[in-house]
Amino acid sequence: RALVISAGVIANIIFAYAALLVQVETVGKAITEFSPGVRIPNVTEGSAARRSGLQSGDLVLTVDGWQIPADSSQVGEVVRRIRLSEGQDMKFTVQRDGPVLEVPVK
Repeated sequence: RALVISAGVIANIIFAYAALLVQVETVGKAITEFSPGVRIPNVTEGSAARRSGLQSGDLVLTVDGWQIPADSSQVGEVVRRIRLSEGQDMKFTVQRDGPVLEVPVK
């Protein structure tokens, strides 16, 4: 009896493993890749970014000469550097629809 009961449990485990294996092989598993730079999702009216000419969709490549790496912490690091500037002028290198532009932000 124990053998018959165990066979059902073992068959379920094997079936679940096989289904998972088939799914990973056919659908694949998620791979997170980071690209250098930070994309600006939107620019607030009246902000320093708007007054300086930054636009929604711009890809910020450098902040005051610091090149933004392809890393999971890139957005947080850009925000930290902007906050540490405490109102001082900054220079952003942005890519907008192909061309790369230097944008001074005051």
